[in-house]
Amino acid sequence: MLCPDIGSLANGKDKCNILVEKKQIVMGNADNIKKQFFYQVLKEGSTTIPEFGICEDLNYQKSETKNIIEEMERYKIKDADRVSFMVGGRRIVELSEVKKWWEDYRVRFQKTEEKYRTGELPEYAAGKRSTTGKERKWRKINSINQDSQL
Repeated sequence: MLCPDIGSLANGKDKCNILVEKKQIVMGNADNIKKQFFYQVLKEGSTTIPEFGICEDLNYQKSETKNIIEEMERYKIKDADRVSFMVGGRRIVELSEVKKWWEDYRVRFQKTEEKYRTGELPEYAAGKRSTTGKERKWRKINSINQDSQL
């Protein structure tokens, strides 16, 4: 599955990858700055993609969040496992509008001279980049078994 990737910015203290991220960030402590960033992006994106708003609302539904965490634990999903959302039986990263939204949204993470770069979706093999770092726009998540969906 391909999903948006903000590259090394996700390794910092205040940002994380968008739409697919570690369980500890998506379902973790509300004080976590990366979690706040994750849900802020969903909120901003909900003006274009309404399904993002449904996911963002989950952040405020404590009882539902608790049920999801319990279900994840039942399936032995670890804090470091990557998770995402499904709305109406569809993965949010696979919604037809996401690629266009990401092409517009990702500009805020690029240096000024890179903002207008265009190119094809890079190919990935076994989850490792096969292109140069500056071309990376999406990353591959290897399998559903390793990377669960909410």
